[in-house]
Amino acid sequence: MSKARAPMDGTEALGGDLGPLFARARSADPETSKAAAREVTRTGAAAKQAKAIRVLMQDYAAVCREPATASELADLTHALDRYQVARRLPEMREAGWVANGPARKCRVTGRSAMTWRLV
Repeated sequence: MSKARAPMDGTEALGGDLGPLFARARSADPETSKAAAREVTRTGAAAKQAKAIRVLMQDYAAVCREPATASELADLTHALDRYQVARRLPEMREAGWVANGPARKCRVTGRSAMTWRLV
């Protein structure tokens, strides 16, 4: 039997008032990772990052007309690094904000990478 989730409505679904809706750290992760996960949830930083990524994706889609990789999105801003972007995107997918696009060669890394698009 699956456990029912509270309804998601945007930023709260990304770690706002609903608390830690997403497992941002695994049980086997070091305590520093768990502390960082608690902090981005407690301060609302994860939700703010998700909103910033959403704006980046809108801008990217308007210009490039194709899904973006995490590295390409991070390359558009100095406020977030690739790791922050890469951590938020799966949470945004779970909240229904984004979906995966086709894998393709990333313009930043030159390697094959998963792409992301707004829903």
